[in-house]
Amino acid sequence: KPYSSDCIRRIAQNVSVGNLRIKLTGSNEFHREVFNLIKDFNIEGDLDLEHMYNDLLKEILVDSFVFDLSRACKFLNLNAVCEKITPEGLHQLYKNIIEGSTKLRGLFMRSCNDQYIAFLGLIGITYRD
Repeated sequence: KPYSSDCIRRIAQNVSVGNLRIKLTGSNEFHREVFNLIKDFNIEGDLDLEHMYNDLLKEILVDSFVFDLSRACKFLNLNAVCEKITPEGLHQLYKNIIEGSTKLRGLFMRSCNDQYIAFLGLIGITYRD
């Protein structure tokens, strides 16, 4: 059953959810609104963005959006295209987790590209392929 973004907004503002899995395949205005509402949820467990392989996700999955998500959930699965997340953004997120200044306690990212290798260098880990 399709829901309006207003309905999803009311759910996000009024309930806590255990785990949230988002699967959107389009890139129209409704999908953009839903992406923006994700950070308003109070997620007690996992937020799974694993199956969101589309152009809209590539566009909005940047450092500031990930910081917003880190305040919404305890575990974040970003098994999606994360090309625009910078090493510095990952490093700041890592520091926020260590300091306890964010709700996030775990992050899963499947890809291993230059951004992640540079991040590992920032925290003193040498990566060899």
